[in-house]
Amino acid sequence: TAAAQLIGVAGGGVLLSVMGPTWVFLLNAASYLPEMVVVARLHPAAVGAGEGGAEREKGHEFSAAVAAIREVPALRRGFASLLAVSLLAAPVLQLLPAVGAEISSGAHTLGFLMGAFSLGGLAVTWVMKQLRRHRSGMALVAAGLGVIAVALIGFGISNWLLDGRALYVPVLAGLVVLGLTIALVDSALNAIVQAGAPPEVQGSVFAIYGIVYTAIAP
Repeated sequence: TAAAQLIGVAGGGVLLSVMGPTWVFLLNAASYLPEMVVVARLHPAAVGAGEGGAEREKGHEFSAAVAAIREVPALRRGFASLLAVSLLAAPVLQLLPAVGAEISSGAHTLGFLMGAFSLGGLAVTWVMKQLRRHRSGMALVAAGLGVIAVALIGFGISNWLLDGRALYVPVLAGLVVLGLTIALVDSALNAIVQAGAPPEVQGSVFAIYGIVYTAIAP
């Protein structure tokens, strides 16, 4: 995912300079069409629960998933950490256009910032493999939250001490660290949820996971 984002940032920057924002917007929208076709062609397995039974079964599974999150300590801690990550991590990406404008008025600046964030995420698989030998998933999440907090404070201090293009180096370095840390925390949380969720409600637990992340981020 990080590699795809890195390619997308570079490609988007080239297209923006050659074709302009309108065509880039249209191409970006069109890029979702293949995925929409694939999803539309999927055929869910039939549920033999009788008329109206499928809806009742889904409602029961969702309630069971909520109960599992409440009752399983690992899931409870995982979702609490997810709330913290959503509140800490989401504003970073949402604020990058404003950060880029403070560094330079060039349209390429935002591309560099997004690229640095994606670059950090490229190393997540190797780093996760090394750290999981010595640390539990929740220990990685706790450490990751601390790193995210320190990086955000570092951004504030850099902006206080430096101005304009002088911010390039500390901001790019900080975004590489944030990209890696956020990807690491996200991977650890996914592993925690997958291991802690009862198999019969795992799908619903992950659905709630996605709802929480999407709802809290704004």
